[in-house]
Amino acid sequence: MGSRVYALYSKSKVILSILGAIMAAEFAVHAYTLTVVFPAPTPPGAVIPCIAVGPLNWLIVFWSIPLAYDTITFALTLFKSMQHWRNQVESATLSLLFRDGLIYFAAIFS
Repeated sequence: MGSRVYALYSKSKVILSILGAIMAAEFAVHAYTLTVVFPAPTPPGAVIPCIAVGPLNWLIVFWSIPLAYDTITFALTLFKSMQHWRNQVESATLSLLFRDGLIYFAAIFS
């Protein structure tokens, strides 16, 4: 999604910096999470879903950063799409990017 937004904004260094900073933070949080979060213990032979055990605040941060990244990329795509629609600019590519972004964003939140 980030590369699409970067392209939509004509390779804007500001957009690249914002999205890059969020991705770097996400990488750091996920790397640290590997040291503090562990799978829940299961009895031998039991089949249960994968559940992470660890500090609740940290798990909230772990899931919030990717969600923030996706929200920002979708909001930027929506903003650019609305600019084009207001100016009555027809673009099949932009419509496709918006549609795909909307489907992806809806899937993430469902």
